[in-house]
Amino acid sequence: MHNEKQRVSTYCKKKCGWRVYASWKSSTKYFQINTLFNVHNCGSHYYNKRASIKWAAHQYINSFRDQANWKASTLKVAIRRDYNVEMTLLACHHAKGMALKLLTGSRDEQYKLTRVYCSAIRKWNLGNSAYIQRDMAFFQRMYVFVAACQHSGQLYVAIARGGNDDIFPIAYAICETESRDIWTWFLNTLLEDTENSREHTWLFMSNRQKGLMEAIEYLMHDV
Repeated sequence: MHNEKQRVSTYCKKKCGWRVYASWKSSTKYFQINTLFNVHNCGSHYYNKRASIKWAAHQYINSFRDQANWKASTLKVAIRRDYNVEMTLLACHHAKGMALKLLTGSRDEQYKLTRVYCSAIRKWNLGNSAYIQRDMAFFQRMYVFVAACQHSGQLYVAIARGGNDDIFPIAYAICETESRDIWTWFLNTLLEDTENSREHTWLFMSNRQKGLMEAIEYLMHDV
């Protein structure tokens, strides 16, 4: 393909003879085909170097906004149907990742906001607490206590049930793994936030989580 301001010439790169030539007509403000040799016998192909990962991500970003679980294989079929262009499954997988990143931001950027998030929780929700634990500069875990959702009754790990059998989350933690040390840290922080928790009736439901029973025995002998 050769493009100029006033004319366009396109031919088959396999040199089978197919060719089209068009020029700009100022009187009609359109390009007009002047020469067309429309015999093309070398077969068709569906790959286009202009159909890049970035192109696919931007072209179908609204589809991923509506359905974040859209599969790469579904994207591949959609591109072939809508544009008659073939993209590899790997390229579609990368395009999906790029589209989701454009919509939600990168994980690194989201983790940078955790300190701001915790500060906002403590500032705008009196009685709440939020803590981040790091190993040097690396994020390990995060703890959040929601005071407004604390109710008397039975606790399911960090869930409270109110008088109307409503379920309220009062605390949750995001940790890097599951162990006795992390469970001890989580429960100890929870006990400090609930203050008079020793007077409450506690119920722990476990499916043999690693280290949970040991942490309970260490912190709450009477549970």
